[in-house]
Amino acid sequence: MTARRSEQQTRAGSLNRGVSPMGITVRQDGVVLIAFAGTDEVWQIEPDFQKSPAIISGTDLDLITPHGVADLGAGYWAVSSPAGGAMAVYDASNQMVAFEGVAPPDAELATGDTDSLSRLALRIRSGERAFYESTRAGMACPSCHLHSGTDYSAHDIGQRPLLHTLTVRGIAGTAPYLKDASFPRIRDLNNHLALTLYRGYQRFVEERNLRLESYVKSLPRDVNPMWFEESKPELEQTGLKAFVKAQCVRCHAFPAFTNLSQHPVRAVFPDYGETQLATSLLDTPSLLGIQSEPQLLQDGRAHDLQAVLDQHNPSNRHGDTAVLSDEEKKALIHFLKTL
Repeated sequence: MTARRSEQQTRAGSLNRGVSPMGITVRQDGVVLIAFAGTDEVWQIEPDFQKSPAIISGTDLDLITPHGVADLGAGYWAVSSPAGGAMAVYDASNQMVAFEGVAPPDAELATGDTDSLSRLALRIRSGERAFYESTRAGMACPSCHLHSGTDYSAHDIGQRPLLHTLTVRGIAGTAPYLKDASFPRIRDLNNHLALTLYRGYQRFVEERNLRLESYVKSLPRDVNPMWFEESKPELEQTGLKAFVKAQCVRCHAFPAFTNLSQHPVRAVFPDYGETQLATSLLDTPSLLGIQSEPQLLQDGRAHDLQAVLDQHNPSNRHGDTAVLSDEEKKALIHFLKTL
């Protein structure tokens, strides 16, 4: 698919194909079916891979951003779209023969008052579509933020060094955004990254940035697996006291565990800051849900909380961790994992 896109990258305004594969299945006759959420396409690839894929595109609006595809036998296949709340069945000639809406259609949601729950649901739904939609550079939000989470990889988005992907779940109210805190609002990410860096979209959607923001703000945090383990209140209380004792609360303030600010890299991490521009800033991230983060610190150089407290704080400016005993550090780590 990358080779297929390469030539099109040189033509401004062209829409790349095969972005954000979300569903795949193999029919009884060996044909491979792939649903691409980014470009509203379903591909049919012959078993011998000798022919170009047959591409079924321009599907019904309620089937935008298809995620699932399934073989039903006898040439029939089905495709589903969570963002559209719909499913459809196609025959061997790729004609739609059945359609089932499992959620209210857009037209019904649009009949509510401006501030009604139905209108909010419509904004969130259209924002979800924008989240999965491909840009002309062949990128979509889930290209990195897989299903609004993370692909556990590092990417170059016009900054140095490479930055690892954070989840976008539960980030509402934790502005500014990105590792360098360069965006005060979620909607601004669409204007800068999608429209400028990634060459915009194929279709026009009114207030796409506001709709995208509504969707991202609606995403809850991942469920913390620590919540299903036996509670250890005394250990958590010791960890909380250590959190305050080490002055972590100065930046990671209650209740969101962030002061919604930015700091010079060299002021917090002097040694690491010597490798960065003198003007480099970093965001104060919320510590809520830190248990699920695969990598820590702004460039992902720490692989666990123990390394954050010890290995990557030699100057003792990322909190006064030098005043903590080993037992207090263990309690602090346990406390952070429960957030």
